Amino acid sequence: MMKIFYRASCASSKKALAWFRSHDIEIEAIRIGEITHKDLIQILSLSENGVFDIVKRSNSVAADENNKHREKLNNMKFNEALVYLKGHPALLATPIILDPTKCLIGFNSEQIRQFIPIKHRKSLR
Repeated sequence: MMKIFYRASCASSKKALAWFRSHDIEIEAIRIGEITHKDLIQILSLSENGVFDIVKRSNSVAADENNKHREKLNNMKFNEALVYLKGHPALLATPIILDPTKCLIGFNSEQIRQFIPIKHRKSLR
């Protein structure tokens, strides 16, 4: 089953959830604060740059705070970083879209199409 880790106040999360609903694709929507250790490991195993792919980047005042957390994470061992992220879910970018073989961080209208099941893709042609 496909999972979407979302933040209710996140516009990208809302777009992703609406996109899946509009394509009648079954998902398990999970608030980012409920992400598990196992989910984090799976997400990281499918990411290109590890932890830094899933940590928020921002251009706002919060950027300094995020940079402090990113620096802390950079100096941690893998398991320490997982525990830290689990304890600080506000650091995680959303949405995180996960299936057994693919992961997408954020909403991208082109890249999200990779989650359309083959049977649906054929009917879109």
